[in-house]
Order: sequence, then C-alpha cells, then structure tokens
Amino acid sequence: MKKGLNRLLSELSSTQYRVLLLILWVVSVMGLCDAPGSSIYLIPLWLQWGLVVCFAFLKSLALVIIVILCRGSLILKWLVRILITIYVFLCIVNVISYVLYGFGITHKLFIVAAQTTPAEINEFIPGLLSNILTIRALVFILSAVLAVTLVIYLSIRIQKKTWLIISCVLAVLGLFSFVYLAGFVKAGKSYLLVAGRTAKYSLDVKREYEAFKHLESLGVPFPEKEKIKVDNRDITLIMVVGESESRKSLSLYGYPLKTTPFLDSVRDSLFVFNDAIGSSDITAVNIECILTFMSDYDTEGNWFHFPRVIDMFNSAGFKTFWISNQEMMGTLSNNSAAIASEANVVKYIGALSSEDQLQFKHDENLLPHFRKALNDSTGKKFIGLHLMGSHVKYVNRYPRQFSYFNADSVLNKIRYPWLNRKKAQTVAEYANSIRYTDWILARIIQDVARNQSPSVLVYFSDHGENVYDDRDFNGRDKRHVEIPFIMFVNKKYAEENPDIIQGIRASLIRPFSSSNIGYTLMSLSGISHPIYDSSKDVISPDFEPRRRKVDGEYWYLDHNTRPD
Repeated sequence: MKKGLNRLLSELSSTQYRVLLLILWVVSVMGLCDAPGSSIYLIPLWLQWGLVVCFAFLKSLALVIIVILCRGSLILKWLVRILITIYVFLCIVNVISYVLYGFGITHKLFIVAAQTTPAEINEFIPGLLSNILTIRALVFILSAVLAVTLVIYLSIRIQKKTWLIISCVLAVLGLFSFVYLAGFVKAGKSYLLVAGRTAKYSLDVKREYEAFKHLESLGVPFPEKEKIKVDNRDITLIMVVGESESRKSLSLYGYPLKTTPFLDSVRDSLFVFNDAIGSSDITAVNIECILTFMSDYDTEGNWFHFPRVIDMFNSAGFKTFWISNQEMMGTLSNNSAAIASEANVVKYIGALSSEDQLQFKHDENLLPHFRKALNDSTGKKFIGLHLMGSHVKYVNRYPRQFSYFNADSVLNKIRYPWLNRKKAQTVAEYANSIRYTDWILARIIQDVARNQSPSVLVYFSDHGENVYDDRDFNGRDKRHVEIPFIMFVNKKYAEENPDIIQGIRASLIRPFSSSNIGYTLMSLSGISHPIYDSSKDVISPDFEPRRRKVDGEYWYLDHNTRPD
C-alpha cells in the first residue's frame, strides 16, 4: 500500500503529469467560470472564485490519478482519453459561451441548440469566429495562454518535495471547497460538474420536447371557454412578429441610416411605442410568451402550463391563421410550431424541416398568403405572421436589389473605434435587412388600410441584436432586447373604436414587455374573459409599470421602475 502510494506520488511529480495536471486545472476552471457571481453562495465573490479554483484543482488531480491508474490497460487508457477529450471540449464550450454571451452550459444553451438547424449553425459560425477574434477576446485568450505558460514553467522548476506539498495543500482546499459547495449551497449544485449539467439540461430539454409533442397531439384547452365574451362586430387583427430587429437600428427611432423610409413617411398614421422589450434574447423563449399567457415573471421552459393565445381566438369564434417564414422544426423542434399548430390555417412558406432547401425564401413570399387570409370572407380573423427578418446571416435575408448600404455608407454615419471595413459591412447588411422588413411592412400596412373590415396591425420583433453597437461584438445580447413596437389601424377600426384609440395614444411612452401581448390583443379584438389582467395590458388605463425581466433576471435599465 505504502509502496504503491509512493509510486503514485512519484508519478505525479514527473514533468509529464505536472503539465497534464496544470492544463486540466485551467480547463476545469473554464468549466466552472460561470458558477461564481450568484447570491445563492452567501459568500463574497472573491471567496466564490477561491472555492471554484480549489475545487477545479481537486477535479483535475482526480483525472490525472485516473489516467495513471488506467495506463496499464489499452482499452481503459483509450476510454479515459476519450472521456477527457469530451470533458475538455465541454469546458471550452462553457467558457466561450459565457465570455461571449453571458451564459455557459445551461438550460438556455440547450434551448438554443434544440431550436437551431444545421443551416443556422453554418451562418452562426462566422459571427462566432469574428467575436472570438475581437481585441477583447484576443486579450483574454493571450492572457490565459501566457498565464498557463508561466505557471507550467514555474511548476517544472519547483523541486519535487515543494511540488507535492503545494499539490497536497491545494487538494485539501479543493476537498473543503467540494464539501462546502455540495453540503451548504442549497441550489445551483449542477454547476459543479460540467458533464453532470450537460446531461441534466439535455435531458430537461428532451423532456420538454416530449411534453409539448404530447400536448400538441392532445391540445391544451383554454380554461372556462364558456366565460369568453366577444364584441359582435367584425374585426381583423394582424400580429406580425419580426426577427432580431433592434429598435435602435430603425431610423423611425432615430438611427442615422435611413433603414425605415416607409415607416418614417407614414409616422403620423402609426402608433409608435418607445419602450418595449422582449423577455429574452432567444426567439424560442420569446415565442413561448408571445403565443401563450406566460409572462417574463414565469419560469422559463414551462410554457405548456399556460393557455394559448390562438386557442383563445379559436374559442372566441375567430378564424385563425399562422403564416411563417421560419423553420417548422429544428434539430429537436421549434416550439412555435407546436404552439401555433391549432390555428385553423397553418402555412410555412420556408422550411418544413432543418433539411428543407426552401428555407432561404425571402419574407415577400409571405405576402400572397397574407392577402389570401386578409380577403377571407370570415367576419372575425386573427392573422399571425412570423418573419425571418434580420436573422443571421443578414445578407441572406433580402434580395440583392435591397443592398442600399455598404461599408462606406456606414462609416460615413457611424464612427465607432472598433469598426473596420469588414465589420462595417456586417452593419450595412444588417441595416439592409431592416430596410427590407420596412418594405414588407409597407405592403402589409397598405393592404390593411384598404381592407373593408375594421382592421388593426401590431408589429414588433422578438428581440434585438447587438451588431457592433456598443462594443466589438456581434450577436445576441440580453442587454439588446429593446424592440420596435408599432400599431396601425385602418379608418373603419378607428371610427368604431374611439376608446381603444384613446387608450393607445395614452400608452406610447409606457415601459412594457412583449411577454404580456396576449392581454393587449384581447383589448384590441374586443374579447373579455376572467384571464384578462388590465394591469398587464399596455393600452389599458389600469396598466401598471413594473420592473421587467429578461431570461428571469431584472432588466438592467429598469432599476428606477417599481418592483412587482
């Protein structure tokens, strides 16, 4: 026993295993880098980091010992190598996602993966590589490499006895850290093992997928349908959901590039809301709230426990339409497909699956189907349109004749120090996609204006996008969830609903979240039911401003708003 222990300590002191231990230590810290910073640990941040670093050393030491013990068997040796390779990969994914997007291997990351198609991954990778190559990221990477190199160099120079003493001290501290984290932290323990949380969250998302597929087949009944009351007058309600369109990138809201020439020209005929945000920077999570009565204050991932907006319209006697240019199914699913599946008419003009080669159709292909729905003879209609909008890769979202902006036109108006010509061209392509959406909205609004039935249009995006707006970064960002929110009513609707028009005018500067859109749709369409909450309806005189949440956390700009 003693002889075997001495041999193990001797192996651990060799240069080969010192280097392996230090590399795995750094990698393990990457796998835990998103653990500190939470109030659930009840200790200062610096001490949280200390616990994480020590615990990471203990995990790394355990892995090296396993490598040493299994080296005598060829099968075990290769099995351990494969498992460590997977572990290293997961840790690297965790740190990259956390540094760039603010979350590591979490439930949110698996939702994104489940809702993503192979084609979207191909479009996302160039932006990811660009973000990794930013000055900030490169400084981080180079600093980490230099630090690791220095630590490895010094460790090799340390004498064997000193090395063993330091390793033993760190191992004891790591064991203490593990006992504290496992025994005294009441929540968030899944973060301690990157492999454990990977398995947990993947299974959670799989269970959610199976749950909503089951609910899709059974249907989720709207509660107390017999209590629904609806105005007898005809009405057409159109809800257009954009994609990745940030409010600050519309000239309608003051952007220096002329990205919304049509909306600018008819601004006096529009109701332009100035303080709307999405409840997440992920389309899937926003759609859960938009198409159900789940709010930003409800737990992420349990949308199937809430009544559905389309089911409400069906129960109220409306003919319902869902027309989408987004994929019907991603790698696992697309929850909008499940939630909207009960519409009377469902049309996907783009991809029916992630392998559908028709997925790159432009949004103008929605228009014929929209006009057919608008001209339907039914008196009461709800029409939902889901655009591809400004989804990455931006240049794929508009026909070539909409290439109004280029790098030069961007650099002439926008002078950020981090913008070079290549990044300015990306900004230009994003601006072009927004200008194309403006052209789409022009056709929709003109059709609504000509419609003989009282009609109201609501347009908003699911979330925004950070396209080098405040730093050298391109992608989804929970700080960039400010969305355009616009209403248009035709003459017939305005004449028949003066009280609603007055309520809309009074609400334009109110801060609200698109997660509560269901209550506003009830007001606009004349539907009443016990589920209605006037405090969450932005156009109601009883609306109560409150701190809004983005992915379950209070939004950083709402610190002066009354808490709920």
